[in-house]
Amino acid sequence: MAEELAVWPRCGEGAPAADAECDAQQQLASLLRWIDALDGELEGIYAALPAPATAEADAMEAGDRPESLSHYLRTAIECLRADWLAAARATLDRAVTIRRRDLDLEWCGKARR
Repeated sequence: MAEELAVWPRCGEGAPAADAECDAQQQLASLLRWIDALDGELEGIYAALPAPATAEADAMEAGDRPESLSHYLRTAIECLRADWLAAARATLDRAVTIRRRDLDLEWCGKARR
């Protein structure tokens, strides 16, 4: 994430709508930091869970043994991080760093097709 928000015009230099957009980007940047912190906490929880022995893991994979709670929790954390947090982080990162000029250029490129 950029250290300084890449808004156009800069915060406080534009019309009220631009200032509202700047405020929104700052609030989204705060949410992005929260998601990064949550991801770090989940990573710590994951690392603290006991890993199953190879034979136990193989038996669970083969369906010969019920899934352990640790395995279930690790799987839930993996899914949460991959399916939700990664997508949310990418979307918020784009929203926080995009500049109005970039949106205008994207729109112009689509209009020419």
